[in-house]
Amino acid sequence: MAQKYGLGFVMTVVLLVASLLVMIIALIVQFMNKERMHMLYAALGVFIVACWLLSVSQYTPFIFEIYYVDGFMGFLFCMMMPFSLLIYINEIQNRRYNKLYCNYNHRYV
Repeated sequence: MAQKYGLGFVMTVVLLVASLLVMIIALIVQFMNKERMHMLYAALGVFIVACWLLSVSQYTPFIFEIYYVDGFMGFLFCMMMPFSLLIYINEIQNRRYNKLYCNYNHRYV
């Protein structure tokens, strides 16, 4: 099992750690410069995708020691994926369509 699924699991963990590092750096730069960092929201999207990949991994039951948690977590992370992308697009466009994105988020949450 380690030979078949091990590389995917390790690459997912590397993606998760890289997105965490980018989020921490973006928060530090945002705090020092007193302006919003758009990369923070992109890193949040990558973090959610990495968490989803971890939740559908073959090793998830071994990590959490509960067999049925992987389906529930995978479903929740799939539902969260579009919101980080919408927040990132909204920030890149300097909140031009803020009402549209907020209505979308409130309607589907």
